[in-house]
Amino acid sequence: MSTGVLLAEKTARKQPQWTYERLCAELEETNQPCELWNGRLIMSPSPTPFHQIIAYRLQDALHRWVDRRKLGVVLGAPSDVVLAPDLALQPDVLFIAKARQGIIKAHIYGAPDLVMEVVSPDRPRRDYKDKKEQYEAHGVKEYWIVDPGRKRIEVWTLQGDFYQLAGVYVAKQPAPSVLLPGFSVRVDRIIAAQW
Repeated sequence: MSTGVLLAEKTARKQPQWTYERLCAELEETNQPCELWNGRLIMSPSPTPFHQIIAYRLQDALHRWVDRRKLGVVLGAPSDVVLAPDLALQPDVLFIAKARQGIIKAHIYGAPDLVMEVVSPDRPRRDYKDKKEQYEAHGVKEYWIVDPGRKRIEVWTLQGDFYQLAGVYVAKQPAPSVLLPGFSVRVDRIIAAQW
């Protein structure tokens, strides 16, 4: 067995298995992106300014629309969403309906109704596959994948236990919510690099 394989196995054994409860007890509060995936602590670099601008545009548009109608709560990252004792994610934008606000405690304990993720160019798999699978498995009713690189927004809706693609929107098209009829954003206005 090579030294590299032995070292990798030794490192894997040494890495502690975290629960969200343990994480809160042992680590200080931080604004650094930090998620818990199957007991593994994943710390990422801060998002780029462009990523943050897109997330802010989404959060602002959704917040204004939801707030006018008193439909619930809209939050942005970093907000811990605890989906299981060993799984806590930080969506870029999330919405929780008024009737389900009981999941909001010191953190969010349960699936938001809607989640929006802005794709990072160096880790597209996380948003297109890994997070999508977790949100689907835990009952997030609507999932938006906002991809600045491809200049598009995908809207996925939960039908039974599985997501179905409601639509892929580009350019000047409005990307509409299925969960929140009447809410939409124009793709180019969200993704445009206007500073």
